[in-house]
Amino acid sequence: DRIPVHWDWKGDPDRWAEKNFFSVFFLPVVMIYLQGLFWLIKYGMTQVKMMLPAEHTAEYLAAKEEGLRVTMSLVDQIRLLQSILFGGLSLNILSGILSGGFSIKWILGLVVVSDMFILLICAYNIYKMMKIEDRLKAIAGKTYVQRESDAKQWYAGGLFYYNPDDPALFVEKLVGYGYTMNFANKQVYLYIAYGLL
Repeated sequence: DRIPVHWDWKGDPDRWAEKNFFSVFFLPVVMIYLQGLFWLIKYGMTQVKMMLPAEHTAEYLAAKEEGLRVTMSLVDQIRLLQSILFGGLSLNILSGILSGGFSIKWILGLVVVSDMFILLICAYNIYKMMKIEDRLKAIAGKTYVQRESDAKQWYAGGLFYYNPDDPALFVEKLVGYGYTMNFANKQVYLYIAYGLL
């Protein structure tokens, strides 16, 4: 009638929940949901718009493409590791149900290792992106090139971009690292609806 949902550092259950559809299938559903979210992010990144300077265009483009590759690789790596993480937690719950509450220790080890890998991979890729940003500044003196026609499409100090004449779904952020969405693109509402789930 009840299943373990949390374990102490020795792998013994220390919190239980009533066995029902939600408590058994919550983690697999979250894992599937996150796979969809990462797929949407990767799809949007394949359509990102990059503006290039008039001088040193080839070098600048190469660095920008490398930054995009690093970002997409990071999305794939996190997608894989979160599957291992949530899969391990789900297996641990299942083993707890079948064995009367005791977990399989190597599954908990797998969960801890995947957590550590997620943190290390994020830190390493952020470091790589910062190096690419430094290279962009050395090449062109800036990391973001903007058309005059796009300058008026940014709102809230560069946090939001709304340009009906721009077909891009994702655009480079005006401030800081990464990308934001063109809120004039109708596909954005799919992302918002999916996020609200």
